[in-house]
Amino acid sequence: MRRQRRAFAFVVDEYGGVAGVLTVKDLLEPLVGELHDELDAAEEPSMVRVDGSRWLVDGRTNVDDVRERLGIDLPDGEYVTLGGLLFDGFGHIPEEGESLTVGDLGATGCRNGQAPDRQGGGPADPEQQRRAGRRIAR
Repeated sequence: MRRQRRAFAFVVDEYGGVAGVLTVKDLLEPLVGELHDELDAAEEPSMVRVDGSRWLVDGRTNVDDVRERLGIDLPDGEYVTLGGLLFDGFGHIPEEGESLTVGDLGATGCRNGQAPDRQGGGPADPEQQRRAGRRIAR
């Protein structure tokens, strides 16, 4: 790759079929750690504190990460993410403002990272909610 000044190479299996693509980045990352460039999407936090007792948590966040970060007890089940846990508990895709308690978690469904205020109305802190996910944990 280096001698021919190629940015990527095709990986070919024993039958001559293409098994994948290898890039210079793929070769360097195991040696120097993860490399970021202008094309990588900026990672936003998956859990943001809204106030003293509430968190805005992205539904894609791993359940074990939620347990550890918030120090709460959540049941084990056939799910990996908080969204999977909530979908399992609701039994359907929740409507905005619909609430559920699972273990030590009280959750209210919300859309587009807009956490409801204490009365269930508008957003509590729009800047924090803009940066995080789809579920609010209390």
